[in-house]
This record gives sequence, C-alpha cells and structure tokens, in this order.
Amino acid sequence: MTTVEYLKQLYKLENEVKSKNEIVEKLRSQAEKVTSSLNQSHVTSSHNNGSREDIIIKMIDMQEVIISDTNRLLDLRMTIIEQINRVRNTNYRLLLLNRYVNFKTWEWIAEDLGKTYQGIVYRGGIHDRAIKAFESVLKESEEN
Repeated sequence: MTTVEYLKQLYKLENEVKSKNEIVEKLRSQAEKVTSSLNQSHVTSSHNNGSREDIIIKMIDMQEVIISDTNRLLDLRMTIIEQINRVRNTNYRLLLLNRYVNFKTWEWIAEDLGKTYQGIVYRGGIHDRAIKAFESVLKESEEN
C-alpha cells in the first residue's frame, strides 16, 4: 500500500459508513410503509408482520456493522492525525490534514496555503514533499 493509499483509507471508510447509513434510512422507510399499510387496512396477517420484522432485523444488523465501522473510522482518524502531527513543516501538516482528514479540494487547499494549484499538485510540488515528509514519519515509527 502506498502512502497516499494509506491516507485515502479514511475517505473510503467514511464513505462506506455514509452509504450504510443511507441503507438503514431506506430500510426504516420501508418498515414505516409496511406499518402504514398495515394500519390502513387493519390486516394483521403473519406474512405482513414477518416482512416488517425482517426489515427491522436487517436494520439492526446494519446498525451493528455501522457501529463497528465507525469505531474503526475513529481509530484510524486518530492514528492518522497523530502521525500527521509529527510532520515538522506546518504547511505540509495543513495540507495533509485538510486533504486526507477533512477531505478538502486541491483548490481550497491552494487558496488556504496562499499557493497556486500547480504549486500544490504538480510533480515536485508541496503535496509530493508533504507525502515524503509523512513517509519519513511512518518510517521512524516503524523503526521505534
């Protein structure tokens, strides 16, 4: 895994949690529709109740997965922030935090640092130097 891939884990995991939360909301909506149609027609057949129960069980299962993923996300976020905080150069730290923890755009970062977009992202730019500085931090922690 490259250093950038390591840092991008946070973004991917956060998007996974968001997607799973959307699934829970869709399940909740389905459960409410089942309940609403049951109330309107006054039907209490076991088939309809089972369907609602199945949806609720799936919601609970998904919520347990989300809690586990959220805990992993928080742990990873704290680890990456601690690692970034060991980078000595302030601009590099800001770039790494804003891009890989706060998920800011390159344009936003360039403006925040008072640099050009090209000066940030082109080969040999601040991003490349920040990644090298971060790699040094990772290497130091592996050696200790």
